[in-house]
Amino acid sequence: MAMLLFFPTPYPDELLYSIIGRLKKWSGEPNHRNMLQHIFGDKHITASVDLPTKIGGLVERLPITSQITVEQLIMEHTLFPFYSAFLPPGQADAVYRSMVEGIGNEVYSRLGIMGSSIRRNKRIRFCRECLIQDLKTYGERYWHRMHQIPGLDVCVEHGTILLDSDIQLHGENKYKFIAADASNSPLNGVTEITSLNEIGKYQHLSNNIKMLLSNRYPNRSFDWFEQ
Repeated sequence: MAMLLFFPTPYPDELLYSIIGRLKKWSGEPNHRNMLQHIFGDKHITASVDLPTKIGGLVERLPITSQITVEQLIMEHTLFPFYSAFLPPGQADAVYRSMVEGIGNEVYSRLGIMGSSIRRNKRIRFCRECLIQDLKTYGERYWHRMHQIPGLDVCVEHGTILLDSDIQLHGENKYKFIAADASNSPLNGVTEITSLNEIGKYQHLSNNIKMLLSNRYPNRSFDWFEQ
């Protein structure tokens, strides 16, 4: 098994999808399928933004000096903590195992998203002000977890409506991990400011989501958001 020569340092609240996208950008590998084989040991991995799979295979291939763990990637760089909070512990564990070693459809079927009424985003979303801040702090932009939460359409930190990138989550991009860049997340678009009243409502929702993403809250009801 070939080991990766390097792996990007994850940024705060960065999607694993984004980390792998940056790895591909830096590696210069033009073929997406070859990159999947090199990273995961499987060229048929679906490039999932929220619940990626075969994370165990990825961690096995990390440089020998890396201290990144499977749990760290799943809990800090995917949307598993958000979705699993509303599942019984046994079901959440099954989803977790699928993310470690399973396939994409298995994750979503175990989660119950397939055929459900959950509104999933059609494109990767971003906050213009966050990306400007990322460029100043890290010298590059990246995709944030908080911006991909279904139903949370505002960046509460900046009080702006989240924008759709040019990256569609299905179709031709099914096997592509694509890093944020000037072409797919332009900074010269019009940013819509939300009202203070709307910001207040989203602030409460956002605070609860942040707690879900940074802690384990098993088997919550959706009414928990309203408390």
